[in-house]
Amino acid sequence: ITGVVMEVPPTAPKVILAQARPNPVSATARIDYSFAGAPGVVPVNLRIFDAQGRLVRTLLDQHPEVVPMTCSVTWDGRDQSGRLTPSGIYYYQLEAMGHRYAKRMVIVR
Repeated sequence: ITGVVMEVPPTAPKVILAQARPNPVSATARIDYSFAGAPGVVPVNLRIFDAQGRLVRTLLDQHPEVVPMTCSVTWDGRDQSGRLTPSGIYYYQLEAMGHRYAKRMVIVR
């Protein structure tokens, strides 16, 4: 067979959301995430939810990140109004490139 052209697709972007550190959290938590793949700029949302699924705090809202990149955000354990959150299970959700990634953390006061 002749005249067949094969195109190699560009590398699909890859998102890695790491486990918050420390976990359990007593004061502040560090949330790391990274992007790999084709270069570009990606809008990122990072939100904290309580165990009932209620929004506790928005840490990043359409924040532009450059791909490839490794990023880190620190959460001070406070809600959107600045109040300390109580002990319990919380979820952090990263939204980027049309996908959502979530992990769990525990706050112990």
